[in-house]
Amino acid sequence: MLAEIKAIHKDHNLKVYGSPRMTKELQARGWKCSENTVANIMRQHRIVAKPAGRFKPPKTTTVDKEAKYSPNLLENQQSDRFAKVL
Repeated sequence: MLAEIKAIHKDHNLKVYGSPRMTKELQARGWKCSENTVANIMRQHRIVAKPAGRFKPPKTTTVDKEAKYSPNLLENQQSDRFAKVL
């Protein structure tokens, strides 16, 4: 079983498998085993799942350094409504 666990772990896409996924993969390949047994074997032979990386949302906006800001058209205008509230 150890050879099969090492073979599964060696596969680049399956390196993230911890004992629960590894158990299901072994059972799919015909092995009869429990999650605890697989966890013990992995622990004894220092086979660990690669932790997932931190999530980085995709960058969707690019800044145009030469772009000009829009002028503030309301800067000098006084609203009668606003004056009444104050």
